[in-house]
Amino acid sequence: MIANGRLQLFVGALAILVGCSRNDGHPSDAIDAQQGDPGVIGPGDSTQTPSDAPTDQDHDGLAGDPMVGPALHEVRGVLHMHSAYSHDGCDNNPQPDGVPNTECINDLREAICANDFDFLYMTDHPHLMQDFGFPEVLYYDAGRGDELVMQEGLPIANRLKCAGTGQRVLVQAGFESDHTAPLGMHHHLEHATSYGALNDARPLEECQATVTDIKNAGAVVAVVHSEEPDLSAQRLLDSGVEAMEWYNVHASLLALTGGSDTLSGDPLQALDKIRIIDDFLLGSDSGAHPDLVVLALFNLAMPEAGFEKWRTVNQTRLVTGLLGSDIHRNGSVEPVCSGSALLACEAAAVLYPNALTVLISGGQLMLSDNVRLDSYARLQRMLENRLLVTALTPDGLAEAIRLGRGYSVFTLFGEPQGFKFEGSHGTTLLPLGSVSQGPVRLHVQAPTAPGLVRGAPFTPTEALTAEIRMVLKRIDAQGTTDVATVTTLGGTLDQNVTAPGAYYVELWIRPYHLENALGDARELADVDYRWLLTNPIRVTP
Repeated sequence: MIANGRLQLFVGALAILVGCSRNDGHPSDAIDAQQGDPGVIGPGDSTQTPSDAPTDQDHDGLAGDPMVGPALHEVRGVLHMHSAYSHDGCDNNPQPDGVPNTECINDLREAICANDFDFLYMTDHPHLMQDFGFPEVLYYDAGRGDELVMQEGLPIANRLKCAGTGQRVLVQAGFESDHTAPLGMHHHLEHATSYGALNDARPLEECQATVTDIKNAGAVVAVVHSEEPDLSAQRLLDSGVEAMEWYNVHASLLALTGGSDTLSGDPLQALDKIRIIDDFLLGSDSGAHPDLVVLALFNLAMPEAGFEKWRTVNQTRLVTGLLGSDIHRNGSVEPVCSGSALLACEAAAVLYPNALTVLISGGQLMLSDNVRLDSYARLQRMLENRLLVTALTPDGLAEAIRLGRGYSVFTLFGEPQGFKFEGSHGTTLLPLGSVSQGPVRLHVQAPTAPGLVRGAPFTPTEALTAEIRMVLKRIDAQGTTDVATVTTLGGTLDQNVTAPGAYYVELWIRPYHLENALGDARELADVDYRWLLTNPIRVTP
């Protein structure tokens, strides 16, 4: 359908934002970089009520004695990231003259500090990552005030110090090799073959040996690109995988370029791809905030296969879901509109002048703020993971992931202010990731409104125009079913459940609060996007 002379864009699902509210203090402020990780307290094992634990009144009717449960902090971070130790990172020039790309590393450091993250999991490709030791692959820089986290005299993580603020981000290493993506390795793997693939084509015993090696290295066994068909749900289960991606940004970027990190080929086909982001490109006067370009990308690709595969594996056992960034900072465009093709491009690009400029000049995809589309800072603002930890340490993060104590947010849409999902069994508080016999009372609090921290601007009044659909779902042996739905900002749901299964929450948003920030592309606000997704609370017979 044509609107205002332009092709109407329809978007598939998902979304983005930035920022996060803190608990009563930054967890890293009270943790010694050399200190060991305290043991994780299981639900009901602690007699201490955490400072942020809901009271009976907060639970809107949860009766009985005050709730008791594990003392947890919420921390924010990103994973699946590439830089100077990936062969295809940093515009395919990760190590000029054999030295890690300083400019690219600086961009990465500045981005994670500007976005105020607590943790970062690197997953560089083993082609380069294998050749460097710890602490190099931790991006450790003593001259900037970084502090190493040591275990048995060896560095396992880096508390990266942010310039100016002094904030510290816990950086850990891993790798990505055809789905295999351990999170938080303490050292390199024992066997070189373990840096290989984890998919259906590789013999199961080899996949299981890789999993054993990863666990022996102290890392969470995770896989990425779950949307791809060469990794089945059964192989995930049989191999012993502990965590998997629901979605990663690269899947949508590849749709823009036709399956490569470089947009090239037939000029008219290239123009047909890039025209959908014309309102956001350098030179545009559309008024569209450049960070919202991802809404147009979702029109091209919002693969649901990763979400569906996660639901399938969780019919059998917990495999924790996470959102991955997969940022390489290497996207580019070939100058395809030249010579004999230039006339055809110009004729077809009357409505898309900014796209034409890109196809003529080539190079990085620069947006209207004169910053590349695939910058670390921009794409990190798009989505993030929230973990509930006993301590912001390597072991504390790994334990939270393994237990499923976390949820993920497409933060481009704003902070989900006031969101809460927890349960109770008697007087025991059940946070995300808990396992309990029924009956269990589940309490879900919808966000009161999207909250602005950074990214595309909107006012508090505009925030109230957003429409939501929050669904409590159950996964059991028969599949996934909707249990209850809330459609009002600030709405609550208290549900007594006895049926065994994995209960989780999906939150969708129609972001009318972003209409003004979208300018001429405001039709992108009239679409439902996934805003938030939790891991489950599991109820047993």
